[in-house]
Amino acid sequence: MPLFERGLKYRREQFIARSLETMPATMGETFVLLHKMDIINAATAQNLRKSIGFRNIAVHNDDEVAWNIVYAIATQQQQDFKHFARQIIRYTERSNP
Repeated sequence: MPLFERGLKYRREQFIARSLETMPATMGETFVLLHKMDIINAATAQNLRKSIGFRNIAVHNDDEVAWNIVYAIATQQQQDFKHFARQIIRYTERSNP
């Protein structure tokens, strides 16, 4: 498992363990739950769900990867990950003053 995914999984379990919610079955559901917990906003949750969906297709699809889509995500969607990181930092600062 790539380092980024291991970090997300650890953070997911850490944040969700603090709530009364059950663990989500998928990474996509994780972002929905983080939004319900008011940790990230709706736009960030939706955009990251799409990223995870694309990742699943790219990793598990036996067909050829559409490199133009990979390039577009890598060059144009970086803000989604930056927004996610900022929102997580904001949440942890609120939770641990």
